[in-house]
Amino acid sequence: MSKTAAALSGDAPDAPARPRLGRRIGLIAYSVFVGVVVLALIAAGVGVWFVNRSFPQTEGTIALDGLSGAVTVQRSELGIPTITASSTDDLFFAQGYVHAQDRFWEMDFRRHVTSGRLAELFGESQLGTDAFLRTLGWREIAEQEVAALDETTLSYYQSYADGVNAYLVDRDKADISLEYAVLGLQNAHYEIEPWTPADSVAWLKAMAWDLRSNIETETERALLATTYTDEQVLELYPPYPFDENPVIVPEITDVPAATETADAATAGIRWTEVADVVSAVSTLIGGTGEGIGSNSWVVAGDYTDTGMPLLANDPHLGASLPSVWYQAGLRCSVVSDTCPFDVSGFSFSGVPGIIIGHNASIAWGFTNLTTDVVDLYIEKLDGDRYWRDGQLVDLFANVVWDELAQNLFTRGRSTPVPLTSQSRQFLVVQNLLADPGSPWWTNTEIGVSGQRDMLEASARSATEILTTAQGSNPLQWRWGTLHAITLTHETFGTSGIAPIEALFNRGPFPVGGGSSVVNATGWPLGEGFATTTVPSMRMVVDLSHFDASGWNHLTGASGHAFHENYTDQTATWQAAGLIPWAFTRDAVTAATEHTLTLEPAN
Repeated sequence: MSKTAAALSGDAPDAPARPRLGRRIGLIAYSVFVGVVVLALIAAGVGVWFVNRSFPQTEGTIALDGLSGAVTVQRSELGIPTITASSTDDLFFAQGYVHAQDRFWEMDFRRHVTSGRLAELFGESQLGTDAFLRTLGWREIAEQEVAALDETTLSYYQSYADGVNAYLVDRDKADISLEYAVLGLQNAHYEIEPWTPADSVAWLKAMAWDLRSNIETETERALLATTYTDEQVLELYPPYPFDENPVIVPEITDVPAATETADAATAGIRWTEVADVVSAVSTLIGGTGEGIGSNSWVVAGDYTDTGMPLLANDPHLGASLPSVWYQAGLRCSVVSDTCPFDVSGFSFSGVPGIIIGHNASIAWGFTNLTTDVVDLYIEKLDGDRYWRDGQLVDLFANVVWDELAQNLFTRGRSTPVPLTSQSRQFLVVQNLLADPGSPWWTNTEIGVSGQRDMLEASARSATEILTTAQGSNPLQWRWGTLHAITLTHETFGTSGIAPIEALFNRGPFPVGGGSSVVNATGWPLGEGFATTTVPSMRMVVDLSHFDASGWNHLTGASGHAFHENYTDQTATWQAAGLIPWAFTRDAVTAATEHTLTLEPAN
C-alpha cells in the first residue's frame, strides 16, 4: 500500500529515518572536540592567571606602612626601575620593595644558602651541603658585621629590609612567585620569614666565595705532588709571565714567603668528600669556573672625540637565570648631605644600593684580581689530635684546543691533570710548543708519540666531533651552535622533572666568544662545549654625557617566569650589544613606560 493510502486509511505513518552512523559519529566527535577546546581554554585561562598572579604592580598607587613620604618608581620598557624619594630611608625602603616585587624567590633562596638552611626548602638531601655552609660561617660573620655597622649604614640596611617585608605582608606564597607554588608540591608547610639586614650582608660573603680563585688550584697541586715531580708540577702551573703581560702597577710589594712548608707527600687526603661539597656549593652560588674574572678598562679623554673618558666593565661570572645583576637608578628628589644619592647601575637583589655604575660625577667598575684569599690546610691526625704549625694541635680551533688539552693531560694518564683553568693551560701548551722533545707530547695509552703526532691526532678527533655534531661540510659548522647556552633556573632548572624545568629554563641560545678572549664565554674542557661562564653584564659609561652610556645583562629585570622582562635582554647580550642607559631626569622620563607611586598608608 502507498504512503498516501496509508495516511488516508488512518494508519500511523512510518517513523523518521534515523541518522546514518557516520553522521552520528561526526556529531559525537564534534561535541568531544568542542568540549576539549572549552576545557583547554579554561585550563589556559587558569594557567595564565596562576602564572600572572605573582607579576608585580607597576602602575597606580600603593599605600604602605613604613614610608614617610611619596616615592615614585618609573620603569622603562625593559622593566628597569628608577626610584625617586625625598629621604634615604624611603629610597632604600622602596628599593627593597621593588627587589621583592621582581626577585624575592631568588633572595629567599640565597639567604637559605648563606645560612646553611637549604634542607628547610628541599629536604634532608641538602644536609651535607648545609653542614659545610655552616662551617664557613657566612651567616654568623654577617650578624657580627651588622652589629658593627655605623648608625647611618645600618639605617640603609634596615630601611631596605622594611621595604622587602612591606611587600611580603598579607601575600600568599604563590602570590609572591611561581616557584613557591612548585615548592608547595613537595613542601607545603614552608613559611617565608621576614627579611633582616643580616640576610643582605650574608650575600656579600657568598659573593666573596664565588670570586675566590685558589682553593681548587692549591688542592690540585697538592694532589698532583703525590705522583709528579716538582719540575712537572711547575710545568703545569707556571708563574705568571710578567715579561709578556706587564701589569699596570709597575712595582709589586713582595709578600714574605711562609717559613713552614707542607709535606707534599701527605697530600693524599680524603679530599674527594670535601670536593663534592665544595662543588655543590659552587653549583648553588656559582663556581670559580673557566673565565671567572672581568674585563675592565678606561679610555682616556685624550683618545675620545668628546675629550672625556669612557669606562667599560663586564664581570665574568657563572651564567644564571635570573641574572645575578639587577639594574636600577636611585635618586634623591633633592640631593643634599642628608640624602646624597643620584646613582644608577647594577645592584644585587637582596642588597641595598648600587654595586657597579655611576653617579652624577664619577663611574666605577670591578674586576677580580685572582689573589690568594683561601688557605688550604693539610691535617695530619695523631689519635684525637692534629698537627699545626709544627706542634701537636669562535674559532673551531676551540674544538681542537679542547681535544689537545685532553690528549695531553687526561686521557690515558694514570694521574689526570686537572683542566680547570684554560688561561693556565694556554701558557702550559705555549711553553710545550717551544719544546718539541717534552715527554708530555707522548701518550702511549692513546697511541701518540711526539709533538707532531699529538697535534695531528687532536685535529683528527676534533674533526670527528664536528662532523658528528654538524655534518661533514665544514662550511656548515657553527661554533655558536656548539657553544650555545641554556639559561638554567638556579633551583628548579635542574630538578630532573622535564615539565618543571620547561617552566623556568630558556634556550639554548647560540653564543660566540670563548675562553680568555674579550667576549669571555667559558666552557669546562672535556665536558662538551656549552657555555657556562659569561660576561654577566656589560656597560660603557660616557663621562661626557651619561645619557650616551649603554648597559646590558644576561637575562632581564624580572625573576618571574613568563614575564615579558624575564629574558628580554638576552638577544642584546648574545650580540654583545648595549641598550641606552637613561640617567638624567629628562631621559628617564622619556624612557618611562610605567609609573608606580608608593605613599604612606597614614
